[in-house]
Amino acid sequence: MEVFIERSYLKDLKSVPQYIIEQADAVIEKLKNADSLNTSGVDYKLMQGCKDKSYYRVRVGDYRIGLKYVKPTIVIITILKRGDIYKYFP
Repeated sequence: MEVFIERSYLKDLKSVPQYIIEQADAVIEKLKNADSLNTSGVDYKLMQGCKDKSYYRVRVGDYRIGLKYVKPTIVIITILKRGDIYKYFP
């Protein structure tokens, strides 16, 4: 799949511990090598409460990566703590 990373994700990485950054990099590599989100092998869920059914979150420890999936492209938008992702994304 084609994966794009937005500037907001890179900005949010500055406040994330190093071990989470390493795990997030591994998740991004899995997404790049997969044919679809279903076959990527990551823990993902559709974000509830938004009309656009293309926003997902991917679990990385106590953090969540917020992304938009429009087949076959993934846009990684943010990484936030578990409780904050549901407040600020999408």
